[in-house]
Amino acid sequence: MFPADAFDRICELPANCQGVCVYEAAQAAAGIWAAAETGRGIPPVGSELLSTFQRWLEEKASSAELKNASDRLLNVLPQNLPDEPDDALRAGFAGWAVLGVATIALKEAPDVQDSILQSAVVHAARSVVGPCRREFWEGPDTWSAEERQFLCDWWERCCVAFPKLRGG
Repeated sequence: MFPADAFDRICELPANCQGVCVYEAAQAAAGIWAAAETGRGIPPVGSELLSTFQRWLEEKASSAELKNASDRLLNVLPQNLPDEPDDALRAGFAGWAVLGVATIALKEAPDVQDSILQSAVVHAARSVVGPCRREFWEGPDTWSAEERQFLCDWWERCCVAFPKLRGG
């Protein structure tokens, strides 16, 4: 089950742990973004960001290295998703979900950390379950059954990684 306060609970974790939770969602979308990278003839910057994040968690990469990987991905992402054609929208959502891993872990926008976390996870859900809708964040009452299942599965993975999330 996906609790109504799931995102609030995750935002109470340290930023690196929040990043792990976003990573759990972004992994599901990473292949969609990777296919778009290949199709567009651009380097695999999404998988580079995810592997740099893993090394960063293990203290084998610096925050500067993670930020550089994040910047490389940002430079190739579609900058205005509502303007993307339908066939590219799913990949755009996936790419922004992957970017969210570093944005959250590095606390690049602390004033809107909760919104970025929610958006990254919902973007991952939208890219994976399709059909991809253009609405960004309308709230739980508007999620499809498939999006809700994605979020329930994602929440369970976060709770396995951080059991205290179950406590509410």
